[in-house]
Amino acid sequence: MNKLRLSTLVCCLVLASAPGTARELTVVQVAPLSGPLAATGRDLMLGARACLEEVNRQGGAGGHTLRLLTRDDGYRADETVRQAREALSREQPIAFLGLVGTGNLQALQQDGLLAAAGIPLVGVRTGARSLRVPGSPLVFHLRASYDDETAQIVDTATTMGLQRFAVFYQNDPFGREGLAGVEAALARHGLQPAALASYEKNSTEVGAAAATLARVDPQGVIMISNTLASAAFVKAMRGAGYAGQLMGVSVNDAAQIVDRIGVAAARGLVLAQVLPSPGRREIPLVRGAARALAAAGETRLSYTMLEGCLYARTLAEGVRRAGRAPDRAALVAALETLRGWDAGGISVDFSGGRREGSRFVDLSIVGRDGQLLH
Repeated sequence: MNKLRLSTLVCCLVLASAPGTARELTVVQVAPLSGPLAATGRDLMLGARACLEEVNRQGGAGGHTLRLLTRDDGYRADETVRQAREALSREQPIAFLGLVGTGNLQALQQDGLLAAAGIPLVGVRTGARSLRVPGSPLVFHLRASYDDETAQIVDTATTMGLQRFAVFYQNDPFGREGLAGVEAALARHGLQPAALASYEKNSTEVGAAAATLARVDPQGVIMISNTLASAAFVKAMRGAGYAGQLMGVSVNDAAQIVDRIGVAAARGLVLAQVLPSPGRREIPLVRGAARALAAAGETRLSYTMLEGCLYARTLAEGVRRAGRAPDRAALVAALETLRGWDAGGISVDFSGGRREGSRFVDLSIVGRDGQLLH
């Protein structure tokens, strides 16, 4: 081998191994791919993965490619902790992304795993205020709180003349947080719930709760519940002859509810949303998510997929800002530089110690054809 070729080879090897050169960074999602919230975990994964793949096709985040690995926790808090711990040991991720569930995040934080590893978590599908104030400096929230959602629901409903409300809620930290938000929102109007009824997590046994609230016959029922339980509850309430207004928080997927109980039963259901409508293709985030999913062979774009894409794009922007050799600490510091950053029609702000990047809330209603109207 001549000296020129040898010199060229050595230079290439040095550059390939030098700090700051482009490399593949692993991101881990721990979310339900089985159990009652499997569709939620799957859609978050599809949206995040498609948008990360698009980032990679466009040259990566600061030149670095981002690989998403998803682990199934079945929506069980103890399994969330176990899977996260195992992922840290085996995959050495730079970040976690797209966790699902109030109790699941609560368990992860109480375990101390995030703090011990110094690893950021970007995007959590929970609006629990207690996990934000004071919260963890390593958890970056990208959806409005349940307090924001329930305030919007109550404010709008009272403007329409409703005064007697009941609350249907999941008997766990998620449901109790949402219930507290409803009670606070009602109190600002000089009101309190006319009745309460709950169901157990990972269950669709809602018959007793529906019977209790149907007997009270409130003008409106606010549901702090997940998609499958909400669908069962709406069906049971309509079956009991209840004709009042049913309203739910954003963790519900309207399309799944309509598929399970039919348009007639679902019609009129009001749901809070923490992202713009997936049908609004004039919004850059929506248009970009649809394009990325189409490239991945997906013709559908749900709110949950769009949320996964927002998580992915925010993480990628953080990696881009983290410098030539990003690590966990650099990524946390970089995310904190997002001040009114335009994620494509959604403003994200983590400056000044904030960890609630977005407080966007909108209301939608299931129309005659089963589609959401805004």
